[in-house]
Amino acid sequence: MNTQSFTGDLKKFSDKTGIELEVVVRKIAFDIYRGITEKTPVLTGRAKGNWNIGLGRINNSINESATSTPKGSAGKLKIPLKGAGLKSIYITNNLPYIYTLEYGNASRTPNNMVSSTMNETARMVRNVIR
Repeated sequence: MNTQSFTGDLKKFSDKTGIELEVVVRKIAFDIYRGITEKTPVLTGRAKGNWNIGLGRINNSINESATSTPKGSAGKLKIPLKGAGLKSIYITNNLPYIYTLEYGNASRTPNNMVSSTMNETARMVRNVIR
């Protein structure tokens, strides 16, 4: 997914709906966060509980006591914002095996929690701006 295109689509979404761009971006970022955490598989809950949101900076923390209640993000996703005082929103997960959960490997099939959530969100945004 092209982040510049997605950022432009968010602006069009804002224009089409009349909702302030910052409100649109924050709402969609939290929807993306929720979608990713809901799709993150749960064995111990550690992966799901280590998704983080950073406003204007990456949150590199790891919650060692995480359970299935999410506190943050996975992988690294940046939603860049341009304009009056808007900051990028980062959704991250710094666990060493999060990449394998997303993309899979020889012994594990991919879960695609980040890519599928982003594709679903991009489709929804494009449908609104049509």
